[in-house]
Formats: sequence, C-alpha cells, structure tokens
Amino acid sequence: MFQMIKSGLTIKNEKGDAMIKLKCPECGGSYKDETVKMTYDVKNVHVVIKNVPAKVCQKCGNELLDGHTAKDVDLLVNRVSEDVERFARSLALPGKRHSVSLAV
Repeated sequence: MFQMIKSGLTIKNEKGDAMIKLKCPECGGSYKDETVKMTYDVKNVHVVIKNVPAKVCQKCGNELLDGHTAKDVDLLVNRVSEDVERFARSLALPGKRHSVSLAV
C-alpha cells in the first residue's frame, strides 16, 4: 500500500523518500514554514489574526495556507465579525467601523 505523507514543503512516501518539492506558482521560488498576519474587513468589522501558520515564498512573499488552517481562519473571522456586530447593535452603534485583533 502506498501512502502520501506531507512533511514540511516536500511530499514524501511512507519510506520517507522525497517525491515532490513545492515551488511558488508566481515566481518559482521555494517555500518556508512561517507565521503570518491576516487582515479582513467584513461588514463594518476590521479583523486582524496574527501567528497564522503558513508557507511563505522566500522570493515573492506569496502565502499558502493548508486546507484545515484556511477553514479555521474563515470560521473564526465570520464568528468574530458576527459577535462584534451583535455587540455594536446592543450598544446602539450600528454602521460604525469596529476593529478586532486576535493572536492565534
């Protein structure tokens, strides 16, 4: 049986043999594991999430998130923006811009 295991930026088989090294589709540079800051504007809420694990191209700065991280960030941003909007409505501050900063 053949099993793919993702290790860092190299796809390896079950024996640990390197099979594919990911290259940046924008510039052909190589990726490195880092953490990034992501900024979103949803409705009237400005959300900043720090320390998000990502693969960052060392040449052009292109950022890649794995599927689980992207889904988690999306859920977090939507939940936070809904909570802030609900809180703002309770304070009778509708339509004003609000800012939230989170560190993961």
